[in-house]
Amino acid sequence: MINPSFDARESKILKDLAAAKSGDEAAARRLCETFTEIGSPQDKAFVPLLRAALNVEDQDVRLYAICCLGAIGEAAVDAMPQLLDVIEGQDPTLTAAAAVALRSIPGKRAIEGMVRAFEKLEPAHHKTSVLASLSEHGPDVEPYLPRLEAASERYSGFEYANIASRIRRIRSEISHFEIAALPDGEFAQRVPLYPPGEYAGALDQFYEKYRIRLNQTEGLIYRDRFRFSSSISLMPSESAETDAELADLGRLVMRRGGEVGIDIYRTSSKEPSHVVVLSADRFWFGASPQDVYERLATAVVHVFSLDPQKTVWVERWARDSGRPVTGEDEFSHVNLTYDPRTDGFDEPTRTRIADLEKFLRDKGVRSLGV
Repeated sequence: MINPSFDARESKILKDLAAAKSGDEAAARRLCETFTEIGSPQDKAFVPLLRAALNVEDQDVRLYAICCLGAIGEAAVDAMPQLLDVIEGQDPTLTAAAAVALRSIPGKRAIEGMVRAFEKLEPAHHKTSVLASLSEHGPDVEPYLPRLEAASERYSGFEYANIASRIRRIRSEISHFEIAALPDGEFAQRVPLYPPGEYAGALDQFYEKYRIRLNQTEGLIYRDRFRFSSSISLMPSESAETDAELADLGRLVMRRGGEVGIDIYRTSSKEPSHVVVLSADRFWFGASPQDVYERLATAVVHVFSLDPQKTVWVERWARDSGRPVTGEDEFSHVNLTYDPRTDGFDEPTRTRIADLEKFLRDKGVRSLGV
């Protein structure tokens, strides 16, 4: 079906705009329907009409107009002042949409507007949509990264993990970090954990799509977040006063899995060859690493192609993790025994580490920094 000519649609939009400004709800719905046909750089001629639509009180009309301007892209640069005004408004949905619409409009004013939206928006999902759009501005975003990080500090757990991982990805893309960062896609969402033996002989092939290549230098060669899914069952705890509450908590963990921090060190010796530190810091969420450590280790050795018999494991509980610790961070050497028959690890035992730096140096880690 051939779309009506611009002149015909312009006349229709102008008529509906006038009616919608007077409170005609039917006209507002017709505008929204018409705007669904607009959305490419070739529709630049509609920009003045879309700018006029931003003055209509109906939220849907304004939202559709903003989305159209974003789809038109750089050709909609004349609408930037109105989009910046929307960002300063009180409607979070429109603010987020306006920030996203600025993704294809070059220049510091557009980036400033997007950062401003990021700072004022409260729902974490709005912030992540703005970050995804900000990344399209490339290296020009770098001066604004401290503001993005500062505006993220009030979040914690799952919300912070989503926001912080995207900021780190932007930083790694524009700064060309040598340390690997989580790639986009399924792995960045979660890595499945399986009980040892359940997929014996097939895990290496299964984790192939999640593989991350480590560099061969010594010292700290990888630092990021490790997100996983898990179907563990929880033991009763003080936070669950009834069986029903425990069941609800268990389903939550099964559905969301969890996330921990991960540091990987390469030693100067052949054995051990690597030291892996899995951290429950103030941003971890979901399943406790203590409950799934052997399964986390199984996933890690396959994802990062580590020798399970030459890898040393450490568990860190940060003082701000939410778990009671005695002042400073607590570290434990997690003693894992690899069983090649199941391609997994047996139930671990733990030994407290008094001085992590000394422990790492004793294992052959000469450089503790990045």
